Amino acid sequence: MTLDRLPSVIANTRFNAAGLAETKEGLLVPAYVASQLGFSTIGKVQLNALHDRLREEAGVLPLCPFTACAEYLDFSRLGAAHTIDDVLGFWDEFNRLLGPVNYDELMPRSKFMIAILDGGHAVDDGVATEIGFYAGRYQGEKPILGIRSDFRLAENPAAPINPAIRYFLDQGPFNGQFFHGAEAYDRAVDAAKDLAARIRASE
Repeated sequence: MTLDRLPSVIANTRFNAAGLAETKEGLLVPAYVASQLGFSTIGKVQLNALHDRLREEAGVLPLCPFTACAEYLDFSRLGAAHTIDDVLGFWDEFNRLLGPVNYDELMPRSKFMIAILDGGHAVDDGVATEIGFYAGRYQGEKPILGIRSDFRLAENPAAPINPAIRYFLDQGPFNGQFFHGAEAYDRAVDAAKDLAARIRASE
């Protein structure tokens, strides 16, 4: 599938030669935000709050796949769908947008990834896939910050997340970081701020 236009976060943002976003707040460092939160109403509220913190506190321009993909789809179609074919047609269109929007436009523009790993015992399979893809494609040149704020670690306190995911964050050669526990988001925003400052200084 070929996009007929760029996502507005790219089309309406001026990027300098180093790929940093020139905004009225100053130079913002683009970061891809991988999560499953956009699939629920309360999740969207949480995601938008994180985006605001990243912009205001960390100097980061969030590249959100949910916001970008929604620009190409009319979600009111789901509420008006009367047949299973209508529903399947909508989600088929959504699925075909993922590659061109997320992997061909947003990720290449990013300087690092922020992966939200909340949502239950198992990591969301889409987020897990994106972590592996990003780590493999950029080989540590673009690090990943992983966030898991659920501190219910009764099953294995030594492994707050699947070790296969953890490898791509802070235990392998990919230069990422993993934050877990009740203060995970605060620590991750601080780390994003430090990382963004280092990226701006090096460009």
